[in-house]
Amino acid sequence: MKSNFRKYVFCYLLLFFILFFIYFPYLAKWSLNGDELLAVDLPSNYNLKSALSNFTFNGPGHYQPLIAIFIKFYRFFLPNFALIHFVNLLLFTFVPFLLFICLELLLPSFLSFLLAAAFSLSPIFYFHIFAINAFANTVMLSISLCLVYLLLKTWKKPKDSYVYLSTLLFTVSIFIKETFLINFYLVLLITFVRFKNDIKKTLKIVIPLVVLIMVFFFIRSKSLGNNNIYYTYILSFYKLKETTLLFISWLFNYPLGWQYGVHLPIPKLYEASIVINIFVVLTTLSFLFYKKPIFFAAVGAGFVITLLPYLFLSRILVFHFDLTYLGLFLGIVLSLSLLYESKMKLSLLMIFLLLLIQSITVSVTLPQWTKYSFVGESHEIASNFIQVITKAEIENFSRLCIINHFKGSWPTQDGMLAKYISQKPLQIFSTSSLTVPKECLHDNSLVLKNEDKKYYLLLEQ
Repeated sequence: MKSNFRKYVFCYLLLFFILFFIYFPYLAKWSLNGDELLAVDLPSNYNLKSALSNFTFNGPGHYQPLIAIFIKFYRFFLPNFALIHFVNLLLFTFVPFLLFICLELLLPSFLSFLLAAAFSLSPIFYFHIFAINAFANTVMLSISLCLVYLLLKTWKKPKDSYVYLSTLLFTVSIFIKETFLINFYLVLLITFVRFKNDIKKTLKIVIPLVVLIMVFFFIRSKSLGNNNIYYTYILSFYKLKETTLLFISWLFNYPLGWQYGVHLPIPKLYEASIVINIFVVLTTLSFLFYKKPIFFAAVGAGFVITLLPYLFLSRILVFHFDLTYLGLFLGIVLSLSLLYESKMKLSLLMIFLLLLIQSITVSVTLPQWTKYSFVGESHEIASNFIQVITKAEIENFSRLCIINHFKGSWPTQDGMLAKYISQKPLQIFSTSSLTVPKECLHDNSLVLKNEDKKYYLLLEQ
């Protein structure tokens, strides 16, 4: 028992060290910006009751109850942004760590570790690592992986406790994010494996969960699309085609669209890695289809379920497909585990190729993503804002006024970012007008002008 505990602690720390080595050189100077500022600005009296009201609200700053309360935890580290990102990286590391624990049920520990490390380097997870408001995605991935572990354990040694624990995890996931349908699917599989010869027991578990899902969506249907101008559902073949093209490209690491944040043309080495990636994925999944068509169908069904919330969504972002990528990756690993039993050398080659592909991908895409993606651009604007007000010694002023506030309005949340830089209470006036507000035309006012991605000191009263 002690040796296993030490092994798991060591593997978690090693995974964290790998991620820290790759990502923290960027995170150490990364600003909070955009929706993150809405997240950390949750009022101090925000409690479970106020969080539950989010079920009938779908506007900016919408977070599911458990996530909204947890994000308050980050406030303890303000204004040290580097420490916040350090903690966020510690928490994200649980995703590849839990994957490692799952894969150990299929493959040797060393190979499971390599695959978990390769999984964590996907560009789909950049947003999870760099943006604290993506914490809901990290938690949902963790819960799904716990359910995958219970499914694999149930397959090897069925126990009633696995079924009951899975239903509890699913219920918790409802309060995390709307993508919980994949967790319901996993609970169905666990229940079927355990009680496949007892329909009554199966129905006793499934029916209450179905009712719970229906109640949830009935409540959420009162708000979906009413307050959110960015995320609405569009019944359009063109939109379906566009979304399908995006997720296929992103799952294979191809940088399609501005949201991926990588400038084209891409290096030849990266092009080669994408081709190899497609070959490895299609080959391994074909082997799974040949050897275990039922397993292939089960993985495929889960893959499709993860896409349901997004197929007709008006605005698709790369990180939306984190659970889809997990489903694809689990299908690949399942195939590799079968291949390992008969053709060990070939399976080893495939695993090392996957790690090599992800290593090439992160070396090419991460420097560009942190600069050219919508998150990278937001960070650039917020960093310039911090630099300007710090140089102007914002702590000597009681009022900050920003005129012509367009490009920088969202990254700084209308200047709210300054509250975490100033050492004393600060009044903030933000306007799109070129006219300085009258409240700012007296002493103790720092006036800035926003032009494109830059801020300029305009007037010091």
